Amino acid sequence: MIRSFSDNAAGQYGAPSFILKPLVRTFQADTETPVSVYLKLQRPYSCLLESVEGEERLARFSYIAVDPVAVLKGRVDGEATLDVLDARFDALSSIVQDESDLRTIVDRCMAMFSSQEQPRSKSGLQQMSTSGVFGYFGYDTMHLIERIPAPERPDPSRMPDLCLLFCDTLVIFDNVMRKLYLVANYLDESDRERASRKIDELAELMLKPLDPDLVKLKPEMPEPVVSNTTREEYYEKVLKAKEYILSGDIFQVQISQRLQRKLNTRAFDVYRVLRTINPSPYLYFFDFEEFHVVGSSPELLVKVERDHAGRRIVDTRPIAGTRRRGESFEEDERNAQELISDEKERAEHLMLIDLSRNDIGRIAKIGTVETNEMMIIEKYSHVMHIVSNVRGELQDGLTAMDAFWSCFPAGTL
Repeated sequence: MIRSFSDNAAGQYGAPSFILKPLVRTFQADTETPVSVYLKLQRPYSCLLESVEGEERLARFSYIAVDPVAVLKGRVDGEATLDVLDARFDALSSIVQDESDLRTIVDRCMAMFSSQEQPRSKSGLQQMSTSGVFGYFGYDTMHLIERIPAPERPDPSRMPDLCLLFCDTLVIFDNVMRKLYLVANYLDESDRERASRKIDELAELMLKPLDPDLVKLKPEMPEPVVSNTTREEYYEKVLKAKEYILSGDIFQVQISQRLQRKLNTRAFDVYRVLRTINPSPYLYFFDFEEFHVVGSSPELLVKVERDHAGRRIVDTRPIAGTRRRGESFEEDERNAQELISDEKERAEHLMLIDLSRNDIGRIAKIGTVETNEMMIIEKYSHVMHIVSNVRGELQDGLTAMDAFWSCFPAGTL
């Protein structure tokens, strides 16, 4: 998750925020790619976010974040740890000591880290954040929002339900202007020299040639894929779900399974192959030291940005309805027409639009909620989807995190 503008929300918790001031150095990016630079900079608690396919508003910037000042991990059963890795941000530690509610801990940490000065340059960098919080919220985080029964069996992986990296050191690729920005933030003038040295360190690593061993993909040995459920158990769940629907207890359900296999290669090699065979507007790779998170998604959950009038606009883009891409232009167009004309697909999509309007309506100013894009076809490398866009103006006094909590989890899940 990237915070795309300053909320200045710390005041509502009675705590000061850190005012991050960006120091920026610009390089030509015509001989480097986000992948090549990440291979040079990769370390524990780092990430790469890319947009390989999509319109300019989705694909302009790619991000590398390294050396977070703090790492927050939490589980909905009450366990929360905040490791402050930079003494300048020791004040964050008091939040975990004072609070027991995980959602409040997240909100307070985000608020204290939410203030930044804009770069003074006229570059496109002004359109994006020069610091931010990067990470994930797992599906079970919904228990922080809604009071619903938790699974009787605990998650065997024991992975955190959420893990957030608070980063003031970034590498930003502008894929339109073909420029690369090294960014390190400082808190005051006495801290500026440290930020300059940090940029020097990153530049030195970035300008070195790539290790050939890192460039070459390691061969993957075949291993069996194992599910956490049998085919019979899965079918039984489907039949039970149908009974619930017919009895009126539910109207939509997602039946899932966990697939796992032994990995014989590097985690980042998996990401490199994924971005090649399934490019999408939202590609991500996270190195959390003990585990890695890799993914590719076409879907935006929620976005909060200021428009030209300074209003804070909340967007969500429901996706429902899928067809494969055609082998020819004619087949592609036939598949698109079949998709948009399918009554079942349209009914499901309209249900998600209603859900999105409800989610946005809870945190938007009255009268501002609109569906400004209605059931358009978006095409990706392998499939096409029906997509809409629902937006509204965020209420005064609410933050981007309030918008996130209102929209999470996505209706498509």
